[in-house]
Amino acid sequence: MEVLFDVICFVFAAGAFIYGATKLFRKGEPMYFQILICAVGCYALQEVSSVTTYLCGGFEEDVAISILGILGCVMFILAANRGTLDALVDEHGESGKRARRLAVIAPFLTFVGMLFVIFAWSGVTRPFVVVVVAIVIAAEIPASYYTLKHLLLPKDSLGILECTKWCNIFSFLYLIFAILYCLSFTFGTILSGVVGVLCSLCIVGVSVSAVKGAEKWII
Repeated sequence: MEVLFDVICFVFAAGAFIYGATKLFRKGEPMYFQILICAVGCYALQEVSSVTTYLCGGFEEDVAISILGILGCVMFILAANRGTLDALVDEHGESGKRARRLAVIAPFLTFVGMLFVIFAWSGVTRPFVVVVVAIVIAAEIPASYYTLKHLLLPKDSLGILECTKWCNIFSFLYLIFAILYCLSFTFGTILSGVVGVLCSLCIVGVSVSAVKGAEKWII
């Protein structure tokens, strides 16, 4: 059953990356969307690792390798939203004050999720895995804030937020499922497999919406 979930996730992730890369890794395409495809690529590498691990009979730190893929994905989502998009859509004026306040809910819930994950992994005898999980959740705190804030901000005159809306919806959903994925490892193969498929579907959504958003981008 585990290999079935791994293959499904690999097919979704690889297809999403190939589709996004062929469409957006060209001169003149918006950097925001290119960075998101890099996030998709990290997730795809994670699934390559999962399939390779199964074919090779398993590695000692196979779970940690998968979680490192999640970390890369989260960091690129953060880079796209904090480093690229935020300066374009948030002038830190009164109009976005409400969105900034409400967006604080996301890192708070992420922090609560982090506590659950760390508690669930507290009995794991491989401290490296626990450290990687903690770093992933720590990276999710600012990433979740910016993705939710960009969904709540009022529309801008250039229509940038409209172009990136679905990217942020799928990115935010992925960040939620990524926490559940880290948590699900302690509950068995079936649950982690189902959550992994949900993560993969979100990644497909990020790739497709990035391509569609780039077509509407006017800057």
